[in-house]
Amino acid sequence: MLYVIKYTCALFLIVAGYTSNAQSNLKNFSGTWLLNEEKCDLGTLSKASASKVKTVTISQTEEQIRIQSGDSTASSSTVLRLNGKPSEQTLMTLVNDIPNMSTKSISLKIMNSQSFISTMKDQGGFLSLSVKTYTISGDGLLLTITFNNTYDNQVVAGKLVYDKKQELRN
Repeated sequence: MLYVIKYTCALFLIVAGYTSNAQSNLKNFSGTWLLNEEKCDLGTLSKASASKVKTVTISQTEEQIRIQSGDSTASSSTVLRLNGKPSEQTLMTLVNDIPNMSTKSISLKIMNSQSFISTMKDQGGFLSLSVKTYTISGDGLLLTITFNNTYDNQVVAGKLVYDKKQELRN
């Protein structure tokens, strides 16, 4: 009986280590990313809406990925937690000089070391669903975000491609 308990504990530790290691093997998405409009497929996304995501800033630690984009009239800050804690997105819009903020919960699924998917469902009265897949190139210099947003019966889908802004070194 003692061997069964030891074997079960050892198996549990191996599986737990594998699960936590799978998240720590995620490539580093950190950086300032600049929209490469020539490589994008905006789909039905308007150019005005695309202008809000010309620059995406991502910071990443072992615990979370923070994604920020937008301008002074509309911006979003997304915190995707890699430790199983709840993830969320905070949206800020400015309408008639009045700021409006809302926070929505997001689910995160890590596909492999180079890709993850964020899914956000509207919990309110609107039937909306936003699914975004983030993929970083092997060399870490290209970020692709495919999106599929459904609002009632209308779908906005496409692909945004970003080049990593190179930091100047002295």
